Amino acid sequence: MATKAELTTGSASAATEHTEEPQLAELVTQEAGLSTEIELKVIRNDLVHYKYTVKANQVPTQKVQIVLQSKQAEQYCLGVAKLQKKDETELKKVRERWQIGSTWRFKAITLLNDKPAYIHTSCRIAIDLRKSQAQALLQSTSFPQTPVPTVTIADVLQLTQMQRFDLMAIVAKVLDERKSGAGMNIADVRLVDGSKDNDSNTTEYASLPLTLFFKDAAELASFKQYVGKTPLLFMCLTGSSKDGKVSVVTLKDQSWRQEAVGPKAVVMAEEAARMCGDDAALRDVAALQTFTAAAAVDYSSAMATLTACHLVDPMCATPASLLGDATEHLYQLNHVYVTLPTKEASIKTKDDRLFTRLDVWDTTKKITVAFRSKAMLQLASLQNDQDKEYEQLLATDELRHPLLVSLRLLLQSKPEKPEQEATATEHSQTQSDNKLSAVVVEVEPCTFTDIPDDSVDAIHGLFAGSAQTSERLAAVPLDKLRPSPFYNMLADGKPVEKALTLLRFTQRSNGKQHAHGFRIITERTQDATAGAATELTKENCYATVALCTVEKVTDFSAAKDATVMAVISKVVAPSKPLQHTADLYIEAMEPVKKDDIASSMGMMRKLQQISKVQSADPDTSCEIAWQQRKCRRLLRYPTIS
Repeated sequence: MATKAELTTGSASAATEHTEEPQLAELVTQEAGLSTEIELKVIRNDLVHYKYTVKANQVPTQKVQIVLQSKQAEQYCLGVAKLQKKDETELKKVRERWQIGSTWRFKAITLLNDKPAYIHTSCRIAIDLRKSQAQALLQSTSFPQTPVPTVTIADVLQLTQMQRFDLMAIVAKVLDERKSGAGMNIADVRLVDGSKDNDSNTTEYASLPLTLFFKDAAELASFKQYVGKTPLLFMCLTGSSKDGKVSVVTLKDQSWRQEAVGPKAVVMAEEAARMCGDDAALRDVAALQTFTAAAAVDYSSAMATLTACHLVDPMCATPASLLGDATEHLYQLNHVYVTLPTKEASIKTKDDRLFTRLDVWDTTKKITVAFRSKAMLQLASLQNDQDKEYEQLLATDELRHPLLVSLRLLLQSKPEKPEQEATATEHSQTQSDNKLSAVVVEVEPCTFTDIPDDSVDAIHGLFAGSAQTSERLAAVPLDKLRPSPFYNMLADGKPVEKALTLLRFTQRSNGKQHAHGFRIITERTQDATAGAATELTKENCYATVALCTVEKVTDFSAAKDATVMAVISKVVAPSKPLQHTADLYIEAMEPVKKDDIASSMGMMRKLQQISKVQSADPDTSCEIAWQQRKCRRLLRYPTIS
């Protein structure tokens, strides 16, 4: 019978029992796998996103990864099915097959040639779930409730290179608590398991400092009930050694923890008071990863360089063109249109923060960039702590954005980290494999402000010689819009996908309900920037058409004599050619208060000038993007002075 000390440290339980049945620990070669039949239980099922390198490029992919438990608590391994032919639907079906709690008889087992360093289970093998034969069995009670890791804290001293592993340990103490810049709760803890360094005569218990992440204060509070008394499983940790110093961290999206169960856990709990008491002699076997919380930066008050979407497209630009020798730069985009996220869009990170990618349109181009939580809430006119309200508004089709906004875009150079260098500090959101990360950090709805001529003229030279794209939001008078058989519309004879206009409704809107929403038509609509017409004619009147859900009927309805700012997504031949020049399909619109009509007309005319100049052939600027004039505030433009 194993002693209490052996049960605590795991030295006895790590040994393979000599029985006539093949053991999971014996499957160390392909030959052994092909000649073995063994029953295993699924205790974990994950969809893992990862990257592999092809010709120095990082290629994103995914795999189904399960943890398979044998009837020996100390023997468990991975099962893996990788994405094939980019068929995510098929991979989802594979994952659904391997339900947690299901038991299987494996035979003709094929092992994947995965690096043992990336396998955290006690049996460092990965079974190929596609090529191995597996028959589903009735659930059995003969399997242990939880696995029993064979690694001890004292063993960590043996690490000479990166290796993933699992631990059963007790949290002796919470050393420190703090919050990340993203709002996550972070705690530094010290773990003990009763093991000691066998190479010395010390009476000190080996201990391990570790940084843990919690999505909120409630999760941290629940975790604290285990401190000093209850053994936990810390699964998929990553240990490494550098300059003779060992460190252990959690792995983003893959590490997890749970309460330990079984004889070893019982013995460890009985020893908890002695190992975790104030008088317990402990010696750390690893150094705690240094964590420096990112200081909260006030991007709203910092100086930002005036720019346009055409210049800061992260998919086309390079770090050299937008950053120079710097690692980051703050840019400002004024009078841009930001589309709403769809209900199906991903709006949260895996650590439960708001984070999404949205299309941003201006007169030069459409770009797609990331929005941090604060910026998303600002777009929705919500406070910083109203994440749940944002989700609810999106789900009920009640989320709204201002038609035009001013935003600040933080561009950073962020080369991809190799996986072996991953640390606990990687709980920050990374955008893509691109060397340029573009994240909107501040947003403010646009007011009808004046636009100085010199500030926009200065930026026009940067467009010289560049091809103009149809993927832009052209600000043009209505008489410059024409239908096209090839494009959404022509603006000044050039194809565009969207147009920004200021409309005056001479009649009220009329809506007709259909199966899933409303079709709203407003006739005899005029260009508000053209001045008041003495009479309504075919040449100065247009019809507007909007299809919308029931929840957005009021967004697209207007009273007689109302003025609205609108985004037009298509221009077609008029359904009533004797009354209208064309029909305009409205994508979004926003009413203009009577007191703001005059200033809105001035702003729109200036934006029309910007669109016209941009499409012309301006003088080439000798300045590059970051050398443009700086904006002191959101919504504002710099002047020569």
